[in-house]
Amino acid sequence: MLDTVACVRQRIQLINQLSTILTRVPKTDISFDATEIQYRQARLRKIPHTSVAKDLDSFIPLVEALDVFKKFGFIHGDLNKKNIINTPSGFYIVDFEPSLKQKRNGRNSLIATLPYIASDDLELRQLTYKTDKLGFYFFILRVNRWISSNIISGLVNGEFEIENQLPIAESELVNSSYLEILNLAFAQYSRH
Repeated sequence: MLDTVACVRQRIQLINQLSTILTRVPKTDISFDATEIQYRQARLRKIPHTSVAKDLDSFIPLVEALDVFKKFGFIHGDLNKKNIINTPSGFYIVDFEPSLKQKRNGRNSLIATLPYIASDDLELRQLTYKTDKLGFYFFILRVNRWISSNIISGLVNGEFEIENQLPIAESELVNSSYLEILNLAFAQYSRH
């Protein structure tokens, strides 16, 4: 890992703390011994995202959890359909390791999922709240099946071209609150 040992320990402590205070993060216990991370997380019973996808209110507890992340200065770095899972009691955020910069085969790597990473973050090889907001937006669109993964044609001049719709400016998303992003996605696509 490229992060200093102190940074890794601080981040692990924050993840463990967030898992005890947030209902949308399963109980997580991560430890670190300077060479290896031990990651244990409570098992959750998954149900299909589509069971609640079209219900805007079902996303509100997730929005509240992401607001707490931002308040604590925590960046998940890989919010996507695989890392936000649905259970009978609502959405849960899982898989916190990808936001660490890591070394793979002796090269610096940034673990994230395209297109869920902000263009600035990709270019600068860092993760910021921009990536979390962008990931959240695409998560909403994907679980509602308003878009599929192959419909996102990528970032062109700071705008995403999505399924013949008006392009979405990345800057519009990253300067919005999570609740504004949720409302924007539903306003743009729920009519289709």
